[in-house]
Amino acid sequence: MNLLIDASEIQAERPSKKTLKNKHYSGKNNKHTAKFEIIRNQKTGKILGISKIYYGKIHDFKFRKIENKRKNRLPDDYNVRICADSAYQGMQKMLEKSKISLPKKRTKK
Repeated sequence: MNLLIDASEIQAERPSKKTLKNKHYSGKNNKHTAKFEIIRNQKTGKILGISKIYYGKIHDFKFRKIENKRKNRLPDDYNVRICADSAYQGMQKMLEKSKISLPKKRTKK
């Protein structure tokens, strides 16, 4: 089974309370955003899971760790191959049995 994982960010409505404004503000493109993660089967195209929506600034891999704690885990099996983008560096340690395909992350230099 081949799985594709990616997080998507959408523009959210600006909250009226000042405390929520700071939490929902992403800083990316000066907008208030909401983020969610989609897991789908590569061969069939069927969506296997959609995560909870998180507001504001959050990294994709931190997102995955939170979802694992919420029991929305990825299958850790020998016949599962996971394809993700470079934001998921470190997932190899989390899922030791699965084959994980990630692009190499460029250095800052």
